[in-house]
Amino acid sequence: MATAYPTDAHFWPGWLEVNGVAEPTAVRLTRDSLPALTARGAAVRFGLLVVDVDDPDAHTGGGTASEAWRVATLGTLNALPEAWRAGLLHYTTRGGMRLLWPLREPLAPADYVTRGARARAALRAFGVGRVDELSDWTRCYRLPCVVRDGAVQSAPVVGAWGGRPPPDVEPPPAPRTMTLWGAAAAAKPPLVVPDALDDMRNDTLIRLAGRLRGSGLSEDEVLASLRGVNTARCKPPLPDAEVVHMAKSAGKWAAAPAPATAAPTPIATPAAAQPPLPGADLPEPIFQLGSDVELAREAGARLGAGLLVSDRGALWRYDTPKGVWEVIPEAVVRNLVASWDGCWVNTGKQGKVKPLSVSHALTGNVYARLLVSVDKPGFFDAGVPGVAFRNGFVGLVAEDTVALVPHAAERRACLGWDSDFTPGQRPERLIAWLHSLFEHDATCQEKVQLIREWFGACFLGLATRFQRALVFYGPRASNGKSEVLRVFEGLFPPGVVSHVPPELFEDAVARVDLARARLNCVGELDEAEILQSAAFKGVVDGSTALRACGKYAHAFDFLPRAGNVFSTNLLPNVRDKSAGFWRRWIVVLFDKVIDHTEAVRDLAKQILAAERDAIVSWLIEGAMAAVARGHFIIPADCRRELDAWRYASDPVLQFLHECTTVCDPLDTGTRSRVLYHAWVAWAQRNHPRASTMTETSFGLRLRMLDVVKDRSNGSVYRVTLVGASVSFVQ
Repeated sequence: MATAYPTDAHFWPGWLEVNGVAEPTAVRLTRDSLPALTARGAAVRFGLLVVDVDDPDAHTGGGTASEAWRVATLGTLNALPEAWRAGLLHYTTRGGMRLLWPLREPLAPADYVTRGARARAALRAFGVGRVDELSDWTRCYRLPCVVRDGAVQSAPVVGAWGGRPPPDVEPPPAPRTMTLWGAAAAAKPPLVVPDALDDMRNDTLIRLAGRLRGSGLSEDEVLASLRGVNTARCKPPLPDAEVVHMAKSAGKWAAAPAPATAAPTPIATPAAAQPPLPGADLPEPIFQLGSDVELAREAGARLGAGLLVSDRGALWRYDTPKGVWEVIPEAVVRNLVASWDGCWVNTGKQGKVKPLSVSHALTGNVYARLLVSVDKPGFFDAGVPGVAFRNGFVGLVAEDTVALVPHAAERRACLGWDSDFTPGQRPERLIAWLHSLFEHDATCQEKVQLIREWFGACFLGLATRFQRALVFYGPRASNGKSEVLRVFEGLFPPGVVSHVPPELFEDAVARVDLARARLNCVGELDEAEILQSAAFKGVVDGSTALRACGKYAHAFDFLPRAGNVFSTNLLPNVRDKSAGFWRRWIVVLFDKVIDHTEAVRDLAKQILAAERDAIVSWLIEGAMAAVARGHFIIPADCRRELDAWRYASDPVLQFLHECTTVCDPLDTGTRSRVLYHAWVAWAQRNHPRASTMTETSFGLRLRMLDVVKDRSNGSVYRVTLVGASVSFVQ
């Protein structure tokens, strides 16, 4: 499955046995060939159950499954019972996802089709979505890493081969709402319908509907029987609308006819037995009140009692085998609650029950109540930064140490990786490509190491520890910076990459995406004067809790953990001139122009397909070095580019550079009023908008630039006006 094929290769989940020995190869079989093979002592066996799940829109239009559908489907798969998830492997296809379960024992074609049908029915009951039908056991499936229609298609298989034994892929137990019969039904006394029904009309007809449906009758057949009993024995008869409603409710229950070998149930009469107590043979109502609180309690129990947490505006569940906390999408909870539509609810009157009516509003209320019931604000803020790999948790185990340790729920890992952490790996193709982008720079090696350390810190959730935002700056087009961003953005799992520009850092709705992100990637940053947000420093250094609030949702506080990387062809003007702002930036210059003959189409996809796991291990080892050192490696030319950006954004700094010099110790310096008038004259010629700055504000800007007054000598600055600036004053 992990092999990259140069063709559009497919696989068949079975094999051919001759006299009990598996053939190393097999030709494409047809169903008609099975009798002939059997006659020759050959047999077909299957060891892998394959199920396709398709995006309905992509399936209808023949397109590609949407990212939103993939995220929602992954959430549904993660919400499956552990017995189902333990042996599950899956990979993405063009139109959806392909699920794989290794079977415990080889199956013959007929058994394989039966097992597949049961598994598909169970997945639909779990709410997985549009599951394919299996009628042809000869079907072949496209492998994950192939060349399709001339383009490389690569989809890593998620999950581990071997390890814990996979489940037998049996369908889940029938929902409690449908258990009006079953094994216990055989032990119940026969239903007795008195000749005359008065105060027990509803109860008796409901029980009769359940027995009729349980014996295999359809909804129409149940309705006909109920109408006959209602007309002949109910005094007075119930309205026909009530009888129709009972039959429709019974029609929703799964029919469970008795085995063919069972003896027919004798027809009882009033004289043959005493009438049962009211409601004696009804199952206990699944809900006593049907309230939001009760439904939320039941939903929590089914989703994983004791392993649920609400934080950062979402519901999380701990996956013990993976060692990671994963989000349960709201749609999963809503669909679970919606599946209870028609369940029995106790009315509070003896023997009286009514069906539960589930609305969209009710599913939302239950989800909101479930979030409140397991709410733990700041739960993940107090966790250990790191990533849960298959062989353990890699995280910040000490102040200056990142190491591999066993999984544990208390580490609160919310990012998992589906392979082992293997130190010492080198993604040679990525490294060579990065070096080629900076081959003309004297600090090429340091730039590559900086990129390695910075993105590794983001992957571990340690970016805000270093308090540095990254800018990929390329004044000329076709310089490779966008492709570099695509590589690292594509490396991170879905749900942990956001795209929030700095001007929206103060927007509570936009912050919801930042709350769960490890990487905030803004593709273009070419608008002038947008970096003025007061929240920018808090987002970059992660020291202050920010408030986020999704639409129609409760607000929550979180500590940002995402690293912020921006791409731009023009460094924008900045109003914030403080040193605290400028020390939070690293500017990486991309000045090589890549000729179109050297460009490689879909280079980012090819690199990720070939070196995905190696890149992750390489990045994390880079972050380990930065943590041990206490800071990133910052090349000298990155510092020069930052200084140039700062100079271009600060008219006062330009004025000091062009018009003043540090005065000789014997000089008297320049009086503050004289220096201010020189500034105004210079600014009117070079920066008219800045010339309106007051003298007080000008003095504060000088202080920020470490130009201070000499109070002992008449409030003068220790600078001397030079050149044309003298004529400005005159």
